[in-house]
Amino acid sequence: MKVIALWNNYGEGAAPASGPMQVPHAVWLSDSCLLREKKPFFVPEFDDDFRLFPTVAIRLSRLGKNIASRFAPRYWHEAAVWINARACGMLARLSDEGLPLDSAVAFDNSLISAPFAEADSESLSAFRFRLHLNDREALVWSASSLALDADRAIEAVSRTATLKTGDVLLLGFDPRGIPVKPGDNIKITVDTSSEKQEIYTEFRIK
Repeated sequence: MKVIALWNNYGEGAAPASGPMQVPHAVWLSDSCLLREKKPFFVPEFDDDFRLFPTVAIRLSRLGKNIASRFAPRYWHEAAVWINARACGMLARLSDEGLPLDSAVAFDNSLISAPFAEADSESLSAFRFRLHLNDREALVWSASSLALDADRAIEAVSRTATLKTGDVLLLGFDPRGIPVKPGDNIKITVDTSSEKQEIYTEFRIK
């Protein structure tokens, strides 16, 4: 299984959605990054500034390469809310020195997973979730802020990489991030066209 995270596909820093297709900057995360659902996130000791960056994840259901966006809906049928924990102090240092960012964003248990649910292009277009930190709404993420939606993201990524069954594509991260510390509680609720404020996932920071 591959996890492919798109970094410049959300908000003001996103690549333009119109004009020639631009391949978003992609970071590849190994399965050792996965923190399984309902497990607490233990804050590592190698940095003093850890932040959570939520995103929508889609899971690929077919093998394919050079997938045109009009055919992309055939390649995925599930979505979830996942979170990338980043060591932002280290991330800033690596970025300033022009070094690879993997150590700050792809360490063990840095990718907090949640269960997948059935989804499609239409339902995802109305997708919005709210991240609550200690019962306070800290961030709202909306699919309307994606430069490339799920189908166009699949087209862009599959130009250079073969996508396989079970691979996960993280569509785009809100650049603000949520600082966390031991003892914090995180809850995510989801708004869709048919359901409001359903608890999607909840976990603790330790």
